Amino acid sequence: MNRIPVSELSVDTYFDAPVFLDKGYIILSPEIPVSQELESRLNRWGFTEVFSDGASAETPPAETGGKERTAVIIDTSVENEQGRREAGRFYSDMIDTLDRLFDRFKVRNDLRFEEVAEAAKEIMGMMKTHNRFLFTANDTSSPEIKYIVK
Repeated sequence: MNRIPVSELSVDTYFDAPVFLDKGYIILSPEIPVSQELESRLNRWGFTEVFSDGASAETPPAETGGKERTAVIIDTSVENEQGRREAGRFYSDMIDTLDRLFDRFKVRNDLRFEEVAEAAKEIMGMMKTHNRFLFTANDTSSPEIKYIVK
């Protein structure tokens, strides 16, 4: 797949193949033009490049269907669902870990740097591989949980 710098995207142009944010997340299909809003969001979110096997064009391609594109979309859907499940499990597990660390600090005034550092490393590792899924993870924790220490 070709790397395309976000700075080189032109508003109101099309690509003759899907444009991906990463290995599996489609942000543009061939019949959708690049918008100013998309360009702004990519910049705001810190993305410097996107990926595509296609080339840019002034008009949408005549035909955007086909078995190959269908297979890519199905593979992407499966990868996305798996990524969502992994991120959801990680999110729940990390909430439990952080609750345990915080409770021990609140009750015993005991905060172990090694455990906090390990949790931070796990979060950063997961952010590198599953960031788009973690940003959409649902918070299923109790509304009574408060992280304020007086």
